Amino acid sequence: MSDLAIDGGPRAVTALMNDSWQNVSDLEKQYVNQILDNKDDAYAELDKFEDWLATPVAPSAEWVEQTAQAFAKVAAHRARLSEIANRRIDE
Repeated sequence: MSDLAIDGGPRAVTALMNDSWQNVSDLEKQYVNQILDNKDDAYAELDKFEDWLATPVAPSAEWVEQTAQAFAKVAAHRARLSEIANRRIDE
């Protein structure tokens, strides 16, 4: 197991934060505009939109692998991470 990134080791997660968040799609914009444009039936459209948002999306294999590596690294370096956290609390 390599060192923690804070101690000069490689980062556990290499994906940029911008890459991990999805942009608002045209379909999402369409749903929101329908709700705003049709206030009389807004609750029915809102229910459809909430159902659509609740549809599970499977994470990518890369995300699963990076998350597993990050958790393994945390477990392997538990004492060092505790020391770092305690030092930051004391600051």
